[in-house]
Amino acid sequence: MKFSPLAFIMALFVMVSCSSDNDDSQNDLYVNIPDQHFETMLIDQGIDSDGMVNQRMLKTDAEGITVLDVSFSGKGTIKDLTGIEGFVNLKQLSVIQHELEQIDLSSNTQLDTLYLMGNYLKSIDVSNNPNLILLDLKVNSLSSITGLPEAKQLKDLRLSFNSFKEISINNPSLENLLMSHNELTTFNVEGAVNLKNILLRLNKITELDFSSNAALENVFVDNNKLETINFGTKVNYKYLNLHNNLLSQLDVSSYKELVKITINNNPDLSCVKIEAGQEIPTIEKSENQEFSSACE
Repeated sequence: MKFSPLAFIMALFVMVSCSSDNDDSQNDLYVNIPDQHFETMLIDQGIDSDGMVNQRMLKTDAEGITVLDVSFSGKGTIKDLTGIEGFVNLKQLSVIQHELEQIDLSSNTQLDTLYLMGNYLKSIDVSNNPNLILLDLKVNSLSSITGLPEAKQLKDLRLSFNSFKEISINNPSLENLLMSHNELTTFNVEGAVNLKNILLRLNKITELDFSSNAALENVFVDNNKLETINFGTKVNYKYLNLHNNLLSQLDVSSYKELVKITINNNPDLSCVKIEAGQEIPTIEKSENQEFSSACE
């Protein structure tokens, strides 16, 4: 038989074309899951329906899931959450105590609850997660977070035990903020006008301004380096934990709903101003400190 170069080229083209079509078909059907521990947990929960650790799962399996909890269970540590982008209808996600250094949640636009405590995350972007209500990122290595203004339903933000040195939060829906045990020196919540509860203990903050936070009730800012704090004109404070700071003056005479205040170990704060007859049920102070309506 006489060799035909043209016939050979055409046959090769058909083979390559078929292979390409097959690859496209595979991409349409499957989402990649490169981390075997992630895939194993999906199999154990009956989510990855083929039941095999083969670095992939059907997209239809992922699309049917609205709640996913793959927190550490003693069966291996997840280091790569690639594949989570296939869970496009996910509303609640828990990936607690693994070894994630990065995560891309840009495809998970329906998320309203996210738990990522105990990982190694240094930054996170939630710009494409506008439905978030609760965001728990405690015990990571975070120094930045992007997209908070877009989370217009966010109520609860938990960032304690991280590496933040500064943060400015512009989110009017936020009510609860936990940021203890960081390295904060600069802190701005002027744009969080509905904030009710704030935990900032064990940072390095020297001044705070809460004059824009009219809904604030409970403030825990002990163990900082606070020299000044502006509480604004609101009067609905209930708990003020201010001990172990460097305050030199304090006026709580307008806070008739105050239930507890701690001011001990502020070496230069000898007198806290109150209104005559004002009663505060629980007071923690040093021996040299007093509460009086006649502070100098």
